[in-house]
Order: sequence, then structure tokens, then C-alpha cells
Amino acid sequence: MNYYINILFSQSANKYYVGYSPNPEKRLLVHNSYENKSKFTAKYQSWELKAQFIVSQNLGEALKVERFVKRQKESPFPRRSNRESSKQRLYQPSS
Repeated sequence: MNYYINILFSQSANKYYVGYSPNPEKRLLVHNSYENKSKFTAKYQSWELKAQFIVSQNLGEALKVERFVKRQKESPFPRRSNRESSKQRLYQPSS
């Protein structure tokens, strides 16, 4: 089974959400449903799938990639100094 990183966007809230799923289309339906139990995505419905990437067949690797992408979102590039950006760690999948 492949795991995907999904990037969702809520136009009403002008917010992005990053998550992982083995089935991005089904997960999008869950985020947009009234039964949605996710505190963040339930508040900002409706969501659009903006991007999806196959990242791994291993759940642990998918979680690592999800955390890496979320860290990038939290640290916008323009706020970094040149020295900090040169030390930025890139995600390296394990072999």
C-alpha cells in the first residue's frame, strides 16, 4: 500500500493543512464531512486537495515525511538568515 502526503487548502479560512493517507480522495471526503473529528480541519471546512505525493509504502517513512513538510511550513524561508538556510536539513529517506 502506498502512503501519500496531502496538501489541502481551505479558501474560506485561507489555510493549508498537511497530512498523510493511504487514500487521499477518501481522506478529503472525511475532512469535509459533518462527522469529521479532526479539530483543525472541522473548523475550516470546506477543503480542496491541492497536491498529493506518493512518499512510501512504509507508514513510518510517511510519518517522517509529513513531519518534515510541516516543519517547512512552520519556518517560512524569508525569515531565515543565509547561514540558517544553508544548514537546512533535507529529508533523506532511509535505505
